[in-house]
Amino acid sequence: MAALQLGDTIVTWLPTPPGGETREALAEAVAHSPRYRRVLETWARLGPLWSSGLLRSLALATNAADPPSPHAPSPDALTSILAAAHRLERDPAWAALRGFAHAEAFNPADESLDELCADLLKGGPDPGLALPITSGLDAFALAHALTSVRSVGAAAGLRQSLSTAGLSAGSLAQQAEARLARVTLSIGLPLLTQASAKTIMLARDVLEQERLALATAIAAGSATAARAASASYAAAFKDRLGHVIGRDDDRRARVVGGFASLHLRETPADAAFMAAMLALGKPPAAPRGPGQPPTLRTLTVTAMPVTLS
Repeated sequence: MAALQLGDTIVTWLPTPPGGETREALAEAVAHSPRYRRVLETWARLGPLWSSGLLRSLALATNAADPPSPHAPSPDALTSILAAAHRLERDPAWAALRGFAHAEAFNPADESLDELCADLLKGGPDPGLALPITSGLDAFALAHALTSVRSVGAAAGLRQSLSTAGLSAGSLAQQAEARLARVTLSIGLPLLTQASAKTIMLARDVLEQERLALATAIAAGSATAARAASASYAAAFKDRLGHVIGRDDDRRARVVGGFASLHLRETPADAAFMAAMLALGKPPAAPRGPGQPPTLRTLTVTAMPVTLS
């Protein structure tokens, strides 16, 4: 929810059936997997965000007429996720995690699609799926100079269904990843924690000037500018969105506002695997190759036990 309200463009990964995204392939996949139907129904509620281009499954706009470059990073996150799944299964550096590995789950087959959708829909994700997805999305973000957004659960025991990292709230792996990272700025913000796609678009529209200033400050990593921008955003949020909090939206669901703390961090590129190793009590693998290892920018979001009214 924080990414949808604050980001310029949000890129995620959507499982697709073996036959691609044609109408026939989708119909066949739904027939074989009721869970896939449920995933599609969930994402369909965000239709206005997809149609606006704010939410997408490909990174950056690409010209289909241009020949693909062998050196350009793939615009599809699945390539990075598959690479992470195979590293988990084969790379000696992560041998302690191999018991979780099952890269075959990412093969293009109806059974694999059903397994992935089951994991997306349930509360406690399978590490063999969550780790490659998280690590793959991180690699994808790094390749495209994007910021990886994570939910790290909620403060004071409050749990929110905002997990983008595939890890449970307050898990050992999340705590380990926090120790691996360096925080460059921290801010607190009011946000919509429950709202329809149209209400999210409304919030972005009425707060666009403040959102842009905040996004620019976060992208620059300027703590001073981010604090000033977050104060302006909070004041505008109260003035322009206060009247919708607590009311029903266009889908007849209650609009809920809350408060979240955001931390911009510099994190090792393999943080997901490294944190999982630490959670098992194993030393993480040392970075390999010459030069300084790449650093991933992550924005972690923690829901606070505050309800706006």
